[in-house]
Amino acid sequence: MRCHSFVLTSALAVTALCSSAGASYPMLYNNWNLETCATTNSAVMHQNHAWSMDAFEVWYNWAPGEEWVNYELYLNLKLVKSGRLLRGSCDPYQKSWCVARGEAALSAGDYSTLEVRTEYAHVCKNDQTSAGFLHVYGIRPAQ
Repeated sequence: MRCHSFVLTSALAVTALCSSAGASYPMLYNNWNLETCATTNSAVMHQNHAWSMDAFEVWYNWAPGEEWVNYELYLNLKLVKSGRLLRGSCDPYQKSWCVARGEAALSAGDYSTLEVRTEYAHVCKNDQTSAGFLHVYGIRPAQ
């Protein structure tokens, strides 16, 4: 188990958490911040180099009792996977805000755009981000 995620607390502090899924790659992309959330159903990463991925997370506002949410994963606007994101670690003060985690093994390639779309518009987004909050765990091969 590795500690690499964080949650946003109402006290505006960053709290380190250990990811139970244990991604085998380091964090490649992170657009999370401490500003107040509005919501969307989409989180997007743009890259201009080759990369690979094994997991991703969005910051999601869960309904009471909800443990998973359907999602679709797009690479360069093409649907490549669909499935369920699982509820993960939660904000200790705002318990409905938790990680929604998915695993998707993608070999190294020149994917300029990765998009995660959730069934419901509950992904955190604010003026500091161009899309929903997203962590991508992967590597950028040596150029």
